[in-house]
Amino acid sequence: MKICTFNIWNADTNFNKRLELLVKEISNHSIDILALQEVKNETTFNHIKTKTEFEYGFYYEGLAFLSNYEIKEYEKSNKDNNFILRVVYKDSSFTNVHLDWKNKETRVIGIDTYYDMLEKNAFENEFLLGDFNNIPEDQLHFDLVMSDYTDIHQTYSHSINELPLPTLDMDNNPRWRNHKTDEVPCRFDWIMLNTIKDFNINEVKLVGTEEVNGITPSDHYGIISDIDIDL
Repeated sequence: MKICTFNIWNADTNFNKRLELLVKEISNHSIDILALQEVKNETTFNHIKTKTEFEYGFYYEGLAFLSNYEIKEYEKSNKDNNFILRVVYKDSSFTNVHLDWKNKETRVIGIDTYYDMLEKNAFENEFLLGDFNNIPEDQLHFDLVMSDYTDIHQTYSHSINELPLPTLDMDNNPRWRNHKTDEVPCRFDWIMLNTIKDFNINEVKLVGTEEVNGITPSDHYGIISDIDIDL
């Protein structure tokens, strides 16, 4: 199974050109489950769904899921600038999050909302992915790992003796080229997995990194992971 998360940057800057690049990038990979954040509106979502020819899809408050698996919308939440969209397929749940970019404490509330969802019903495979607006060295990531969530990108990178690459790259992404910022490259976008089943990570890579005429699809890079797991 190939699963991908991608914050596609809700900004007017080169929007149509970036959207075209995004569609091409998505279409270049045989993605089974795609989670998007910062989708401008439902019209944009429908355009992406049509052009990429995914059979199933759901949109909610800037979040989107696209898939050729028969996913079903399960839960959603918009609270304290934290956005959550959860879908299910068989014995698996996929939860797309875009956590508050302003406030660290509020992000914790967003994760608590997700935990409340699990209290009502947890599945054999719980995928949690999206833009956490949080670095892996912080408490939020630590708490997820201590709750038996595997950081797919980190785990794969360590298995090949490499460090996981930043998804918000101020050094190389053209969005920041003429933009002064004190921020440093960081990895805000994660794919986390809690499961009772065996799984194998075949590959993890960044997508949306290639420039065309000085433009990439987003100010973030996406992550695509190829995982063997019984859904």
